[in-house]
Order: sequence, then C-alpha cells, then structure tokens
Amino acid sequence: MYLRRTKLLVAYLSSLHVAAWQTPIFAPSTLDSDSYTLKWPVKKVAIIGAGPGGLLNYREFTQAGFDVHLFERDYIPTGTWHYTEEIPVDAPIPNAEISVADYTPSLPPKGAKLPYEEVYYGTDSKELLRAHRGPKPIWATLHSNAPAPIQQFTELPWPRGTEWELPHAKLGRYIRSFASYHGLNSNDDNPRVSFNTRVELVEKRYDDDGEEAGWTLTLKKVFSIDENSSRAVWYTQDFDAVVIATGRYNAPNVPNIPGLEAWAKQFPDNLRHSRQYRRPEAYAGKTVLIIGGATSGVEIARDLNPHATGMYQSVRPDTADDDSSDQPRPIVTDGTHLRSLWLDLFYIEEPTLGFINMNIGSPQSFTYPEYQAVALTKVWSGKALLPSTSELWRQQRERVKELDGYGPHFQFVGSEKTERIFRFFLGWLNGAAALYGGRQVCQFISSLSFIERCSITTDRRPES
Repeated sequence: MYLRRTKLLVAYLSSLHVAAWQTPIFAPSTLDSDSYTLKWPVKKVAIIGAGPGGLLNYREFTQAGFDVHLFERDYIPTGTWHYTEEIPVDAPIPNAEISVADYTPSLPPKGAKLPYEEVYYGTDSKELLRAHRGPKPIWATLHSNAPAPIQQFTELPWPRGTEWELPHAKLGRYIRSFASYHGLNSNDDNPRVSFNTRVELVEKRYDDDGEEAGWTLTLKKVFSIDENSSRAVWYTQDFDAVVIATGRYNAPNVPNIPGLEAWAKQFPDNLRHSRQYRRPEAYAGKTVLIIGGATSGVEIARDLNPHATGMYQSVRPDTADDDSSDQPRPIVTDGTHLRSLWLDLFYIEEPTLGFINMNIGSPQSFTYPEYQAVALTKVWSGKALLPSTSELWRQQRERVKELDGYGPHFQFVGSEKTERIFRFFLGWLNGAAALYGGRQVCQFISSLSFIERCSITTDRRPES
C-alpha cells in the first residue's frame, strides 16, 4: 500500500507519553466540549491485511454494523505465518528509498480506463505472482517467540496441554481456523474478502462540491490463467475509512556498507536477506556473517550453528532522533518507527485511517488488536470521542520529550507497558460505553491470561 504523500502523508506525531498509558488522559465530561469531529460519516470500511489484526478488525466492524471489505495480497489468510518454500525477491542493494522500500506502487497507465487488464507469460508471469503475493519471512524450523497462552484469540483459546513454543505451521493453521470460524477463509467464497489483491494507493476523495468525503483505493488483483500465464486487473473502490493491518515488518533493510554493492554483484548468490532464509542445510560447510542482532538474527544464528563451519555476528548501537518541532513530519522517516499516530493507532491528521499492531515488543499481538478494533469502531460510529487535534499535538511533544526523542525504541512497549495500555483502553472504552452505549472490553488480568469477551451493549449515542 502507498499513501500519496502530496495528499496525505505529512503530519505530526502524537500519542501518549509513558506515564499516560496508566490512566485515561481526559475525562468524559471534558471531551464533549473540546473533541475532534469527523469530517464525514463512516459507514463503509476497508481493512488491508488478513493476519490476526485484520481478522479481528473484520469481526469487530461487522458486528458493529459497518459495511466492511477485507483485502489480502496473499491467497490465504494468516499474515506473516504463511510458510512456503518460495522465497521473496532479492533485496535492493543499496536500500531503496525508505518511504518506498520494496513496495513500489504498481499502477495502471495514466489515463487508462478502469478496470484495466494486462496478461503476462512465462518468466514474467511467475515473477509477477511471486512479487505480488510477497512470500513471508518464515523459515522451516521457526517457532513463535511468545507462549501460546498469550498468542491466542480470546474467543478461540488453545486447548489445555498445548505446547507453549508453537511451530509456525500450527500457528498458521490456528489463524486460518479463526478465519474459517468467521467465514473469512479462502474457500469460504466471502464476497467481502478479496484475496490475491494488493492495495496500491490510498488517496483522499472529494465530493462534487470539493469537500473531503473519504478515501479511494486503487487495487490490483493478480491470478493465474494457466501454468504459463497470469492476469492483472486494476480497479478502484471508495471507502469512508481504512484500517491498515499489514504489520510492521516487510521491507528488507540492507545497510549501505561501503563495497557491499560491488561485492553483491561479484558474488550474487552469497548475499541473502533474512526474509529469504528457509533452511540451514544450504549453508553447510560455509563461514557465515550475520549482520543484525535482533530476534531474526539471533534465531537464525542458532539454526545455522550446527551446520556452518564458522559464524560471525555484527550489531550496531541504536540511534535516536530528538526532533520534536512543530514542523510537519511524515509517518515513515528512517524505517525504525512510525510517527503521527495517536495511541500508535489513529492517524492524527485524518483519524479515519487506523493502524493496527504497529508497536514492537508487545507479547499480546493477538489480543491488543481487539482493543484497537473496538476503539476504531467506537470512534468511527460516534460512540467514543477523540481529543481535539491541538491536544493530540500537545501529547506528541510530551511523548517525544519523555522518550528522549524518536528512534527504534519509540514504539517499544514490553510486558509492563502492555498492561498499562490495556488498562488505559479499559477505562476509555468502557467509560464511553457507559455514556454512549456499545461494546465493552474486559479487564486484562495478567500477561499470561487471556481476556474473555464482553457482550454488554446499549444503544445510546452522543448527543449532537
């Protein structure tokens, strides 16, 4: 997905500073007189991505009465946890522009009448299908790095006795079973779900009077015709709001090390990004240098250790950007974090864009999206209110100051802060439900407990 920067991208970052996660930052009594008003009513919602976050948002939005459509570039739901032997295309060396990364929008020719079609043959067809689907960064022996009890949907808990360290295949099947339970699997033929479909562009839509009216998505669907050919179809759809549930990790990061580009050209088969790693046997008897010491680097090193002749690992210190000025900032800067999101969820300039699971270090990637989804449905239906834009900017400056600037740490939460975030959502969303009606969420008990769904609802709405 690409957000046309001339119409959307620049804004300020705003969110809660660390201490504010513990309690609501505004009282309901003060919200009514100084709150954000949506520029248009929200009824039709697009969700981009059919991983856990996208599936949970589909459930919440459909149950809340919205007209919802889910888009997924792969041919099945699962998100990152879809393993195949097929590997992603080679990472660009040096890195592509951070704001583009490896996701260059594929748009129809300018002025083409939509829907527009193209047919591809032979190698071009195979490469189109691979690049469009985007094989995931999963290797054969990968297990989840979070215990099963906190990596589960609240309405579909793992059976007693399930191992805590889940093989990727079991976790993928579990996610697809949740999708099937809600009629969202690829064999359910749900007309509100589009597989093999990439969102290439999201741009502001205007009505006949020139007033902002929502969003237009440019979509590209690719499918096989036969073993040797495939077809691509571009078309557009209009929506009132968009949920971005694509996840944080997709584009490769290859450091711009002097000499690396020339070395890669001379030895093209000896340089691989971690997302292309599948099995250790391919590296047997070789000396391997792993650049990067985060989760993937450490786990791949452990996987390679019995097979490689020698191994080296290179890491670098974190750096921070302390720019907290009032000048407009893009959502993406150096690729280590996102800006301009309140609660790391609502896009401040246009709160009809929501971002799901964009934090790092959270052990609750299957539960946190449920809270986020409820927040989006409440705000977009008028059953919860946002602070004013000026208040969001104020909180931005406080958060940046509290965290000593931007950097890779900016959206890190960890177990302790995750519990604070849950308590904040509990107070805000259930307080809104008491005043205006709608779904309640249940209390987060501990980091190793799941949250039972609440079903207490009323029909009150804020008075205009």
